[in-house]
Amino acid sequence: MMKQWLFSVLILSLMGHAAETSRLPYEVNRVLVVGDSISRHGPAEYLGWNGDWGMAASSAVNDFAHRLQARLAAGQGKPVELRVEAVGGGTVAGKLAAAQELAALRAEVIVIQLGENDREPEDAFRNHYAALVELLRRANPGARLVCTGVWSPPDGRSGRNDTIRAVCRQYGLPFADITAVCADPRNYGGTSGQWSHPGVCWHPGDGGMAGYAEAIFQALLAGDRAVPAAPGGVAAGPAVAALFREDFAAPASAGLFTPTGVAVREPAETGFCLRVTAKKGSAVVRRALPVAVLKGRHVQLSVRVKTQAASAGAGAVVRLELLNAEGIREQLPAVVPRGEFGWTEIRLPAAIPGNTVHADLVLGLDAAPGSAWFRDLRLEPAP
Repeated sequence: MMKQWLFSVLILSLMGHAAETSRLPYEVNRVLVVGDSISRHGPAEYLGWNGDWGMAASSAVNDFAHRLQARLAAGQGKPVELRVEAVGGGTVAGKLAAAQELAALRAEVIVIQLGENDREPEDAFRNHYAALVELLRRANPGARLVCTGVWSPPDGRSGRNDTIRAVCRQYGLPFADITAVCADPRNYGGTSGQWSHPGVCWHPGDGGMAGYAEAIFQALLAGDRAVPAAPGGVAAGPAVAALFREDFAAPASAGLFTPTGVAVREPAETGFCLRVTAKKGSAVVRRALPVAVLKGRHVQLSVRVKTQAASAGAGAVVRLELLNAEGIREQLPAVVPRGEFGWTEIRLPAAIPGNTVHADLVLGLDAAPGSAWFRDLRLEPAP
């Protein structure tokens, strides 16, 4: 009987210790999450999404905000109120535009989950992100702020993460690093089979949401120890090869462009090229690009082009078409001479957002009958 009693005391002691280590050293009555669709996305029929919580989580209780709320409440043994200020496509600049409404909110813990949809250069993004931190700190003196990294940076790296780390270092805020969570393909919404739209599938699924909640909680628990250290010297990595290239040497290369039959592979002065002919008005073909290696990068598309029998108002078509995780399509056209011209190199610098889920290369001729030829296609990291 004595042994059984001692064993029970030991178990209770261990349980009490576990509870202590899984709770914050301060009381939390309200958590405020400021984010984008990862935090909350309302119903969107065009995406096949009917929820009103963090996109790609199977239910509200499984998104990271509600998981964090439950974790905090269980640790302190009392309810925690959750307020999520988020919308699909949300940006830092958009939050600043609603500064008055945001400043009226009160919380002991504030999570900033943003950066996936912001298209501005890093210096402008940093200034806006710092302004958002200032706004929330002034409105909530004494509140604990934590900032998360961005979801799905290319190859586990992201200049945007470095920018957010720099702001955290400036203000002494903990940074919730989710790089490892992003790197596991099982953590994406597409692995559940519950969603079909690539935009929804790009978001963190239940596993990714759990990783978010854990990273945020551990950053809050660590406090000052989770403030990013100043970066040390980093050795330069190896030169990056072309991200995509096509010289049409393979006989089947023309068949990779759709619709089939519009583009024909032909010999060029050197090597081979692709010819697109418009018999009446315009004709374009497209080919899917390897979005996994492009997203989040600044790239440059280069291609040699010539046209024939085109009117002065006609022109060759060279553009990138992107689809992001919010279901928004964007066209990035290159500047191409109008009318008829000989072989000319066309270059298109482009920033591919980190939340891009599909990318197409579009080639052709518009506004008049004629033909356009394309060769030596390259997509490389921007110089």
